[in-house]
Amino acid sequence: VDRTLTPKFNALQELGVTGSDLGRILSTNPSILRRGLSSHIAPAMNLLKSIVGTHERFLTVLRRTYWFMSCDVDTILKPNLELLRSHGFSDERIRKLVVFNPEILGHDPKKLRNILHRIENEFGIPGDSFAFVDAIVLLASLSDKTLQTKYQILKSYGWTDSDIITTVRKLPRCLMLSEESIRNRLDFFLNELGCEPAYVASRPYVLVYSMEDRVMPRNAVLQVLKEK
Repeated sequence: VDRTLTPKFNALQELGVTGSDLGRILSTNPSILRRGLSSHIAPAMNLLKSIVGTHERFLTVLRRTYWFMSCDVDTILKPNLELLRSHGFSDERIRKLVVFNPEILGHDPKKLRNILHRIENEFGIPGDSFAFVDAIVLLASLSDKTLQTKYQILKSYGWTDSDIITTVRKLPRCLMLSEESIRNRLDFFLNELGCEPAYVASRPYVLVYSMEDRVMPRNAVLQVLKEK
């Protein structure tokens, strides 16, 4: 055991993964210890450090996704990085994506390629827009079945296919809301406030505002002003 595990512990500590971070990573993903030090762990960690730049960001990513060090560099990580670069992602943009959504790099490259293709061709989102990253997260996080279910919810409130494309193009993350949250918000804006579906579709940011802290208090103030 000492001959196989000790070098891995030492390597992780040399990379700055120590103390509670080391314990948390190993307890959450013990399969790491079955991965080769020179074939998987060290290459993945060195690649991650080169992407994020600072030790603080390096640890942030590891805390968010412990599987990173068990990913294969040559068949998963590097191909996905090249895919992002081929779609106009700068090193700085890749860094931000990896820090905040590291799971994206862990997908099968075929899946990521399909996601990028859909974003450009199905939704028409420009590669240099903020919405493009949100769309990657959306399609990587939700199954097609879940996404179609949310489309049907929108359609039940009068959304057209064009309205759905408009919504996703402007703010993909609004579809990360739960089905119940989407219904509650649509009930409020369409049924209580009388907004038209196309109006909300073109302003999807209203769907992600806090109902309790922002939307309803402001609406209450407007109602008082109208009464006066």
